[in-house]
Order: sequence, then structure tokens, then C-alpha cells
Amino acid sequence: MSNSNNIQIRPFSGDNLEDINELSNREEVLIGSDPVKKIIEDAGGGVTYIGIAPCGTPTSRDDWIIQRVTVVGSTTTIEWALGNAQYDHIWDDRATLAYM
Repeated sequence: MSNSNNIQIRPFSGDNLEDINELSNREEVLIGSDPVKKIIEDAGGGVTYIGIAPCGTPTSRDDWIIQRVTVVGSTTTIEWALGNAQYDHIWDDRATLAYM
């Protein structure tokens, strides 16, 4: 469902986040009733980090969902920071977090 501001309305549960990669072409997304922003960073070496947080969240706050996508040859691995899709990570720490 879209409104005139190009905001997509999508259901969310911490256990079943819809394919975060599909969000890459959208500026803002509504998860539940909260507008969120997304950062996609190509870190090089086949690693891409994807972060989602409520709009206005500083990258230094622990209110981010962070995903790491790693491509090696023909294999793509998608992992979550600390193994969860919850708003409890710091985007600035993305490169040093454990992913599972």
C-alpha cells in the first residue's frame, strides 16, 4: 500500500522481517506505524551492510536493525547483527559486531 508521499506500509515482526534487500529502492518505509530510514553501505570485498532505524535516529544510538550481506563467488550469505532482527544495535559499530 502506498500513499502520495511514496511511503510503503509493511507489516513487521522482529521474527519475520520481510526481505530487507527488497527495501533498497525505497527512501522511507513504514514498519508498523513508525517511519524508518535505511542505510546501505558497500564496504568492499563483497560485503554490504544494511541498517534500518526510526527516522531521525543517530547512527550512534542502539536503535538499529543491521544486516550483513556477503558475496563470495556465487554464494550470498545474509546474516543479522548478533543473530537478531531487533532495534538494538549501533550502526557505527556495524563492522565490529558478530553476525549470525
